Order: sequence, then C-alpha cells, then structure tokens
Amino acid sequence: MAEAPLIPDIETIPRSPGSYMLVLHLPKPRTLVVGKLGQFDFPSGYYLYAGSAHGGLKGRVSRHLRADKKQHWHIDYLNCEEDGAAVVDVWWRTGSERLECEWAAEAKQLPGASVPAMGFGASDCGCDSHLVHVSEKPEPMQMAIVPSPP
Repeated sequence: MAEAPLIPDIETIPRSPGSYMLVLHLPKPRTLVVGKLGQFDFPSGYYLYAGSAHGGLKGRVSRHLRADKKQHWHIDYLNCEEDGAAVVDVWWRTGSERLECEWAAEAKQLPGASVPAMGFGASDCGCDSHLVHVSEKPEPMQMAIVPSPP
C-alpha cells in the first residue's frame, strides 16, 4: 500500500486491483440513515474505511473523492454531502488479496477506536464493520500496514 501525505493526486493511484483505506474527517457530529442499515450517530473525528477494488483502485478511489455521486455504498452516505466527512488521506496496496477485513480489524485496535455503525461496509463478509472512528488522525504504520513499493 502506498501512502500519500494528504489526498493523493489521482494520477498516482494505480488502475490495478487492490485494497484501500480511506481516512475521513467529520468536523461535526451527524445522525444519518445509512441505506437499509438504519440510522446511526456519527461523532466528530476521524474515520477509517477499509475497502477493496477488484476492478481497479484508481476508479474506485476517484469515485470516493467525488462529492456528487449516487448513494450506492455505505460510505457514500457518510461522505457524499457537502457537510459530510471529507477524505483527507488514502492508503492502498495493489494485488488480488482482499485486505479490507484485516485492515478494519487493525483499525479497531487503535487507541480509543469505536465502531459507530454495525454492518457498515461489511455486507459481503463476516466482519461487524469496515468503518472505525478515532479521535486523532492515525498513520498507516500505527496499524502495521506495509506500503506497496512506489
């Protein structure tokens, strides 16, 4: 997984399949209805969202960076509105191995981590959630995420 200091230039993200971690910042608490999952309270702070992109990282991450999109995935409910959570960093790793479950589990081990929405982003696996809330912005090395070579 290659790391970028802030939102990377989309041209640096490879088109190949891989896994990614979005780091989002929500400045004010929000209560949102997330599709069929229901209503949840999202405290202000940072959110880590782990996902995979079998069709290519560049396309999937590009979509997540846009504010004007249809609400399709759970993360779209949190970050598609003007006052929603903004993506402040993206970490990724190329390859066919799905790492989002492992990365979500790592994120839950961060100090003060909590799961604000059970089932969020985890409808195709056995995880309780792929979204984790933390108060302080984490770095990938805190989670033992090894970056992909540049």
